[in-house]
Amino acid sequence: MPRPAEAGTNTVELGKRHITDQSLRIQRLRRLIARLERDSQFDLVPDAVRHLVQMEQSPSPDGGRLFRCAGTVGDQTTF
Repeated sequence: MPRPAEAGTNTVELGKRHITDQSLRIQRLRRLIARLERDSQFDLVPDAVRHLVQMEQSPSPDGGRLFRCAGTVGDQTTF
């Protein structure tokens, strides 16, 4: 059984890894949306943008601000 300090450190490291992974998933989804638009697959873009918004609004340690980076997706500006 880990000591409380070790358990706390493990939890923090797990949270940091989750934040990094989520940020990378958001970046990949932005690139996918750009590729869908470039390839004229406009029927898929709204669902991808909707998914991106959900990902950006997911709970994070800073109250959700972490994943809301200003950027343009299609004809929408996301925050």
